[in-house]
Amino acid sequence: MSTDHPENHVPDMLRELRRILDERLKIERATLNRKVRVISWTALILALVALVGTGGLVYYALYHQLPAVTSPSLRTHELVLVGPEGDERGYWRVDDEGTARLVLRDPDGVDRLKLTLRSNGEQGVSFADSTGSARVVLGYLDDGSMTLAFADARGQTRTVLGLAPDEASSLLFADPNGGTRAVLGVESDGTPTFWWPSLTTSAEPGNGN
Repeated sequence: MSTDHPENHVPDMLRELRRILDERLKIERATLNRKVRVISWTALILALVALVGTGGLVYYALYHQLPAVTSPSLRTHELVLVGPEGDERGYWRVDDEGTARLVLRDPDGVDRLKLTLRSNGEQGVSFADSTGSARVVLGYLDDGSMTLAFADARGQTRTVLGLAPDEASSLLFADPNGGTRAVLGVESDGTPTFWWPSLTTSAEPGNGN
């Protein structure tokens, strides 16, 4: 008959229980790690699918112009141009009156080139010097008349080439004070004209004068 008391086996039972718990804990950790890896790969795959899907949608929208989706065009009332240092070098703008204007500036901030289109169809192009004074101006009015004007360094118009709505053409010369000194022209019927302050001539077509 064994003389061992039942309480003597308690430590052995605790050690066995601890061993069993440790093994189960290892199994649970391994299972959890596998689940984490599966979830990570699943998230990565879903992210790649979302990225590819977004890229495909953007590509399709760009080339098929879906409504309410980004398209290749840029819609704005003003576009500002800047230089390498961030300085403003010009702008493209449409004002409240519907006039579209493109202005280009030199590195000193002086407006040098202006292109204008008014809402009534009138158009103009001007070239300025380093002081901002317009030196060459080309214009077209809604009545069909066209002018090309040249100005001196003071901004005074000195020469104007024009075509009137009735197709009469003229070339005007002015003095430094802006006074008209001579005009050459051809009327709409073909009559040539020449004028300066002390003389005015008009010759009928084909008379040899």
